[in-house]
Amino acid sequence: MNPPYNSTLITFNAVRHFFSSPRFNLFLALVVLLLLQWFCAYDFLYAEQFCFFRFSADYASSMLLRPCGTVEYAAQFLGQFYYYRWAGPAIASLLFYLTVEGFGILSRRRWPFISVAAALLVAVLETVVHYPMAATLSMLAGIWLTVVYLRIGRVWEGKLPAPWNRLQHLFRLLPYLALYFWVAGYGWGPESDALHTWTLNRYATSFLQVPAATHLLPICYAVTLALALSQHWEVWMRIDDWLARGRRWSGFSLRRMAVDLAQILLAFVLVSLYYVQTHPADECMLKRLDTMRWHGQWNRILLEPLPTWERPVYACYKNLALANRGKLGENLNIFPQGGTEGLWMPWRDTRQQADLLADIFWMQGNVAMAQKMAFNAMSFHPSGLCPRHLLRLVQTNLVMGNDAVAEKYLNLLDDTFVYADSARNLRKFVGHPERLKSDARLSQMRRCLTDDDLLTDDELGDLRPIMAANPAARGARDYYGAYLLLSGQLGEFRFFIDHYCLSPLNPAASNAAPLHPVEAYAGGLPRSFQEALVMLLDETDDVRYGISKTVRQDFAAFRQALQTTGGNVAGIPENFYRTYWFYSFTQSKSRRQ
Repeated sequence: MNPPYNSTLITFNAVRHFFSSPRFNLFLALVVLLLLQWFCAYDFLYAEQFCFFRFSADYASSMLLRPCGTVEYAAQFLGQFYYYRWAGPAIASLLFYLTVEGFGILSRRRWPFISVAAALLVAVLETVVHYPMAATLSMLAGIWLTVVYLRIGRVWEGKLPAPWNRLQHLFRLLPYLALYFWVAGYGWGPESDALHTWTLNRYATSFLQVPAATHLLPICYAVTLALALSQHWEVWMRIDDWLARGRRWSGFSLRRMAVDLAQILLAFVLVSLYYVQTHPADECMLKRLDTMRWHGQWNRILLEPLPTWERPVYACYKNLALANRGKLGENLNIFPQGGTEGLWMPWRDTRQQADLLADIFWMQGNVAMAQKMAFNAMSFHPSGLCPRHLLRLVQTNLVMGNDAVAEKYLNLLDDTFVYADSARNLRKFVGHPERLKSDARLSQMRRCLTDDDLLTDDELGDLRPIMAANPAARGARDYYGAYLLLSGQLGEFRFFIDHYCLSPLNPAASNAAPLHPVEAYAGGLPRSFQEALVMLLDETDDVRYGISKTVRQDFAAFRQALQTTGGNVAGIPENFYRTYWFYSFTQSKSRRQ
């Protein structure tokens, strides 16, 4: 008589086979992919700028014909795809799978904590800015070369005559060591970026800029190898026997499954805590802002809730987003301003500041300073080259008429995968300066050039000749006017409006003749500028300067609110918080205190 159908037994057998198979690691890799995409997408997008891979024979030969060049070449190749949102998490998840599967094979899947923890650490380290992916690839190459080496040994074992059976170990070992050194080795020079997984001292001395927890990678590898080589030891057999005790279904141990799941969960928790510790909230936010800036996501920057009054760098991003939307003068006070450093900060010899200032100066029409900051930012990159800054250098040199220099940089970008199209679009201007008229941005920047286009230490003063040379340079006027307003220089602001923002309808007429906005403000002066002017002018000047009745009425209501509250900031209605009057009042009150 057949035994009754046991659905519980079938279910647990299915769980057993899934839990002990590579499919479970694929499942974990999918979980890691979703977590990385959800929490760490901007880390990978930010890290893309530190990779510069070229599809050229010269580049390949310079990388491959040296120790560790293989993993360095592969790392640069993979890193270039971080430009795409899903590519970074997908690559990190693939590295996770290869690591956990390799560790699992070497340890015979007996110690999932070591395997999963090391694999998770591999995925998380890819989000660290200056962590070299070549280190991970070197470790993976060593793991899988060892797996192949052991598998070949099992195939040959016992199939050769006794004398040859001993020699086959030597025949396998020598090619294995040679290939291991060439693919995964670190070489003998300090310039190498990859590492030999087994050499812990080399790892510690070569990558001091990487967090100390990265030492767990070779340590985990060494421990796993020790476990794999000591499977026959009695102590490990006793541990396995203890884990196998308890209720069983057809050889399936519930205790072992519970212990293994607990190890995997513990690995996730510990590595998550490590990620939180090594990725401060401020650093993650700056990565997000930098990535959104590079991809032109200005509206998303404006929607980010940032303490702009405390961190000038946050205000710089917000103001740059407003300027690119043509709204800096209009909406200067839609978020709390902390002063003039929120427009452009003084450069303090850091890559992040130079990168941001390059875009700010470009927005202002200050081509020379934009070029200088692009050079400064690129000097901080490990390879000395960055595709983002190369594009900016191409643009600045085209505007300045330095076509030979622009072509030199274009030749580098032509060999890339992501930036080849951008290089192709810019190359049509080389040797054909008349074609710049077809590009709205580049033609506008050329109009910003002055006869004495020299670098100075006075960024504010550099804007005056730009405004004089190009009546349509709204970025320069917005930044110049915003600086005067945030610094409280209202007298100088009046001069700025009269001489750089307005022109007489009849140049031969008297100074009392009606004025009209220059090309940059063809639709009238921005709201923030009007709010400042009503503090300086009588109502009789409203028509001449184009001040709207709404602004005049709102100013009267603001003064009435100040009188009603006795100058108490807390009593001022919230609808005035986004006005220049509120900023001016709070700044003057803080200076008095």
